[in-house]
Formats: sequence, C-alpha cells, structure tokens
Amino acid sequence: MSQSAVTDPLALPAFVIAIVAGCAAVASLTWNIVAWAWSGPRVRVRTHVSWEDDAQTVAAYIWNKGRAAVDVVAAEVHRDGWQDQPSIPLLGVDEPGLPFRLEPGSSVVFETRFWPEGAYFGAAWYQAQVTLANGDTRKSTRERAGGAHLT
Repeated sequence: MSQSAVTDPLALPAFVIAIVAGCAAVASLTWNIVAWAWSGPRVRVRTHVSWEDDAQTVAAYIWNKGRAAVDVVAAEVHRDGWQDQPSIPLLGVDEPGLPFRLEPGSSVVFETRFWPEGAYFGAAWYQAQVTLANGDTRKSTRERAGGAHLT
C-alpha cells in the first residue's frame, strides 16, 4: 500500500469543525456591526393631519428607537410649495418645549394649528422635519391633508 493512498481519519471532522467555526465568526462579526449601528439614537418621525373646530391640526409624532438619548432642537412643518413660504415651527404638546431630550424608547408630540385665513391651511400635503442636536435631520413621509373639512 502506497503512502499517498492513506488518509487521515480526522481530516473530515476537522474540515467540518473549521466550516462551523468560520460561520460562527461571520455571524458574530455581523451581529457586532448591527449592534454598533443600533447603539446610537434612531429617531423616527410621523406626520398626522386632523380637523378640529374648522381648524387643521398638523402633529408630528417623534420617537427614539435607539439605545442613546438625543436632543430635539427644532421641529417644523412644510407643505406643498414650501420653498416659496417659510416653514412653520411645531410646538410641544404637554411638554416644556425645545430643546427636548428624547430618551431611548421615549416619544413626544409636537403640533400646530392652521386656520382658514392662513397660507398653510388646506395644503395638499404636510411633512414634519426634526433637527437633532447631533446635526442630523429627520423627515416624515408626506401626509395628505384629505381635502376640505365639512361639519
């Protein structure tokens, strides 16, 4: 029997263990990258438009899904054609105002009312924009106003 025909009986188990160890290392590296990305603040914004007493209320729901706190330093609302008009600041609901410290897992609501006499009343869509203390800005998706309110 020649020397080249003899194989090591532990070669296959060692190869399988090496593949499993490599997969575990890749999974661990991937999890560490995801955990690092999630370690900071992850702020989300949603706009809601409603009608109350012949006025239009635009509210921005802001929440922090991340693992670190962040300050909200500005909140404003834009409308269709907003480049021609100044943005309108949003005011806190049951909160002291801006800047507002948004802790991990917490949320806050900022809102404003538009009356029929104003330029922002009855726009086709509204969008909230939030500026954070770390310099990032977050925008909501455009919320359609839903047309005129009939009582």
